[in-house]
Amino acid sequence: MNIPVDCWQHFPPLNCNHTQNQMHVQRNHRRWARTRFGITFRYDRRYSHPFKLMSYNILAQTLIEKHPYLYTTHYQPYLEWPHRLQCLRNEILNIKPEILCLQEVQESHLDDIAMALKPMNYDKPLYKQRTGIDYYDGCAIFYNPQLFKLIDHHYVEFYQPGVKVLDRCNVAIIAKFASRRLKNIQFIVATTHLLYNPKRDDVRTAQLQILLAELDRMSVHTETQEPLPIILTGDFNSLPSSEPYKLVHQGRTNSVNLPLELGITDDCQHMNVTIHQNRKTTALFHSDKKTNDATETVSDDVSDSTDKTAVAKTVETSGLPYNTGSLWHMLNLTPTLYNMESNNIASTYQNKWILVDYIFYTKYSRRTVGPVVIPQTFSSLKLLANFELPYVQNCQRMGCIPNSIYGSDHYSMASEFVLMNR
Repeated sequence: MNIPVDCWQHFPPLNCNHTQNQMHVQRNHRRWARTRFGITFRYDRRYSHPFKLMSYNILAQTLIEKHPYLYTTHYQPYLEWPHRLQCLRNEILNIKPEILCLQEVQESHLDDIAMALKPMNYDKPLYKQRTGIDYYDGCAIFYNPQLFKLIDHHYVEFYQPGVKVLDRCNVAIIAKFASRRLKNIQFIVATTHLLYNPKRDDVRTAQLQILLAELDRMSVHTETQEPLPIILTGDFNSLPSSEPYKLVHQGRTNSVNLPLELGITDDCQHMNVTIHQNRKTTALFHSDKKTNDATETVSDDVSDSTDKTAVAKTVETSGLPYNTGSLWHMLNLTPTLYNMESNNIASTYQNKWILVDYIFYTKYSRRTVGPVVIPQTFSSLKLLANFELPYVQNCQRMGCIPNSIYGSDHYSMASEFVLMNR
C-alpha cells in the first residue's frame, strides 16, 4: 500500500498520543550523550558548522513479504507499511538530522519517504538500488541543500562479473559535500549495506576492500587535493569481533586476494590512483551509468573498455602490495560509540540481540602514504554527541521490532558532528 505522495495529511492516523508515546519511550530507552569535546564545545558561526547525521536500516516491505517466517511473532498490523512509515517519520523528525543515510529503501516507497520527510527540507535523495533484477531496495542519502552543497557523488556496486567472492548484489553510495557556512570545507559521507550471510565474512571483507578503495579515491579536496574527513555509515552485518569490522576500525585484517584485474591492491587503493594519480577511472565493472544522479559532476568510473589484462600485468610488475596475506588502509576510521566491543548494546535481532550497524568517522588527519597512520592532529570533523544504542536488556524488555513505536527491525544510529576551520 502506497501513501498518496501529494497529500501527507491523508495518512491514516494511529492515535492522538502515538507521537508523544514514541518520544517518551525513546527518552527512557535511548539518550543523547555528549563526548568530552562536545561538553566543552562552544559554537561560533564564523568557525564551526554543527550538524546531525542519522543512519537507519528501515526494512524494505518486500523483504517482509519475501521472508514472512522471520516475523511470525510480530503483531501483523505493525508490519504494514503505512504504520511503519508513520513510526519512521516520527523518529526521524524527532532526531532532525541534516544528513540522513538509509538502507533497505524500497524504490517504490522512495516518494512516500520523501513526502513524509518534507518538513526536513531535504533535496532530492541520492539513491542506488541493489544490483540485479530480483532486488527492489537499496541505499539512499537525504541532505539539506541549504546547509550543504553536493559537489560529487558515486554509486558503488560490489558485484564484479567472474569474481566469486564478489558475486552479490550489495551497493553503497559515496557523496562529497561542501559546507555552505565555512569556506573551502569539504567532507565525505558514505553509506552501505553489506551481505547478510553470517558465514561469509570473506565476502563482506572483499566488499569493504572495494568500498575503502573508492573512499580513498574520492576523499580529496576538489581544489587542494588534500585528504578529506569521512563519515562511513550503514548496516555492515558484522560483529565488533569480526574481520570486516577490524578492517574498517583497526585498519588491518587478513587478505581475501581480489583478482589483479580489478586493480585494487592490498592497501585498499586503486592502481590508477597510486601509479597514475588518476581518480576518475578505475578497473571496476559498473552495471549502469544512468542512475538517478542529482548532479552532473558524478564520478565516471565505469570501465567496460578497460583492458583488464593490462591492468593485471601493471599491478603484478609495479611492486605494489598484492597477495601479501593482509589488507590495510589509511583512512583512519573510528567508531562513534566507545562501548561497541562490550556486547551490551544492540542494533538488531538475529537469533539474539546483536550489533551490526555503525557510524565511523575520521577523527585524526590522514596521511596519504604508508600503511601505518600515526595520529598527528585532529581532523576538521569532530564528534559532539551520540544517540546511544539501547542496552540488550532494554531491547529484551521492549520486545520484537517493528512494533507500535519503532518502524524497523533495526534501531537507528545518530551522531552530532561539527566541521571546523582548523
